[in-house]
Amino acid sequence: MLTPATGMMITPMDTTMDKDTKYWNTHKRVYDEMLLELDNDVVRKVFENPNGSESQLLNKKVEEKTRKLLLQPRN
Repeated sequence: MLTPATGMMITPMDTTMDKDTKYWNTHKRVYDEMLLELDNDVVRKVFENPNGSESQLLNKKVEEKTRKLLLQPRN
């Protein structure tokens, strides 16, 4: 997405997003979908250590996908 003032590209992670009900509902759906795709050992690590590397990576991917979904143009 280009900003009119600068003509620079903005990536979804650069855009400030209100974390409202719509955001959190989408986030939960994405989180649940991604969690189901993980190996059981990884899921166990995520639940046992919410600050561990597996959890951080999952959260980063969920955040990216959630932002992408919410920022895509609607047809």
